[in-house]
Amino acid sequence: MSDDPTVPAGYRLHSFDTIDSTNAEALRRIADGAPGGDILWAGEQSGGRGRRGRLWCSPPGNLYVTITVPGPADRLVGQLAFVAALGAGEAVRGLLASPELLQYKWPNDLMLDGQKLGGILIEASQRGQSKLVAIGLGLNVAVSPSGLRAVSLKEIGLAVSVREILQAVCQSFDHWYRVWLREGFAPVRERWLEAAHRKGDRIDVRFPDDTTIDGSFRGIDLNGALILEQPDGKTDLIAAGEVFFATA
Repeated sequence: MSDDPTVPAGYRLHSFDTIDSTNAEALRRIADGAPGGDILWAGEQSGGRGRRGRLWCSPPGNLYVTITVPGPADRLVGQLAFVAALGAGEAVRGLLASPELLQYKWPNDLMLDGQKLGGILIEASQRGQSKLVAIGLGLNVAVSPSGLRAVSLKEIGLAVSVREILQAVCQSFDHWYRVWLREGFAPVRERWLEAAHRKGDRIDVRFPDDTTIDGSFRGIDLNGALILEQPDGKTDLIAAGEVFFATA
């Protein structure tokens, strides 16, 4: 694509008008020996993926990007979802008249006034003793999927180009990735919680086997696991699942 944005030092931008999936392309490049530091940006995806293999609706006008970075052996790869959330969230919050409307939902969603604005998909690939991680981000800039509780920046009256958003996201992500490498998860966790939905919110958690439990959101622990307080007062730590806000 023309007029490519500026990306942080040490990264390589690869832009595509159309591609099957930026994450799929990232994993192909990793398998072929590419080092970390690729930024794969597409104007449109024909086979965009969400969590658990779901199709990610990818029409023109939105941001579809994957960033590849090393995942050190002494770090939990899943924490990069929170790093990526901060990268995207703080880029968007800087554009909003009411920044508090942008919130994070465990483990990988960005919400705007209670509606989904974007999502993150983390996929890791082991190569010998090293691990490279593909961090995919989809952000509704111009349009939002129909039939879902979702919103785009354009729909709230924010006129911004995908190029501008991508440049801001990359700069913010690089900052928080370096914080994570240098200081660990604690500062990332603290900043994420500042903009997460409220502690005490009633939520349902759906597990990969489609069973669910409900309770109250109590934050995330020092590794990034969800802290859920069940109605009987018991507290559980949940490492994998999907959160839905309770409707009653």
